[in-house]
Amino acid sequence: MTRAGAVVDVGGTKVVSASSASPENSRRWATDVEHGADALADQISDALRFWEIRAGERAVVASAGYLDVGLGRVRRASNLPFIDYPLRDRLRELLGCRVELVGDATAATVAELTHRSRRAHENGLYVTISTGIGMGVVRERRLDWLAGNGDRELGHVRVDQAPDAEICGCGRRGCLEAYGSGSSIVRRYAELSRIDAVPLTSPDELTVSDVVRACDAGDVRARTVIGDALGYLTTAIANASRESEASVLVLGGGVMVHAGLFEPLRQRLLVETGSRISIERSLFGEHSVLHGAAAICERDSEVVRALGEDWVGDR
Repeated sequence: MTRAGAVVDVGGTKVVSASSASPENSRRWATDVEHGADALADQISDALRFWEIRAGERAVVASAGYLDVGLGRVRRASNLPFIDYPLRDRLRELLGCRVELVGDATAATVAELTHRSRRAHENGLYVTISTGIGMGVVRERRLDWLAGNGDRELGHVRVDQAPDAEICGCGRRGCLEAYGSGSSIVRRYAELSRIDAVPLTSPDELTVSDVVRACDAGDVRARTVIGDALGYLTTAIANASRESEASVLVLGGGVMVHAGLFEPLRQRLLVETGSRISIERSLFGEHSVLHGAAAICERDSEVVRALGEDWVGDR
């Protein structure tokens, strides 16, 4: 297959790019969040240029955050240094090729919910739990562009109403992301360990998997952190599944893929939803975003149909 171009997944901890013809063959870099929006745009450009993208080809950029895809702007992103930033146009200038901007959850949603194994489901919900938390909804096999965006971002649903609730990266207190994201799980466990004067072997290298193992070993601090994360995730995702009337729920993102929390969360959700929904693991693992972006880039017919008339494409 002749490729259409290159794709990139821009997240709070890593930038991952690939040729659109083979998204499973990717390269990754730590996200440059320290040097401002232009520096990160340069890094994204370099990640796409790695695949020798040429004039006339297409680049699809799947970014975290609240996006205006029509204008190609990242309005805000709690884990990225973008504030109303014209990312699409900046990359067009740097690369000299066509650039399309989509949400990372949107890309992953169309990859997961248009897959042939799930085409029996007209309504589906995809949830990603990683550095951030996002979701996408398909209704009658069409992407719901409003679900999970703006004020309806799953990661920024307020789940803790206490005045001293955890502070989220967006600046508000009590958001789901402040308890259920991978970065928050690690941060909260490290903070509780510091308060209790419990030394950590390598605090800078701590992972969610480490916290899960500590929880399984009976560590009280880890049990508190994991218990909070699972509890808040269960409530928020169950509510989202009811609102979307989904018959299938797909759980993806790094926390679900690597940390061993898929089955505990799945069991809680089955109880919360009354087992009325099929709860499945991501087909593409941590590569869901790249696979979705590649399908958009290659103009896969099922994905184009799912994106529907509201998709702006090359406009």
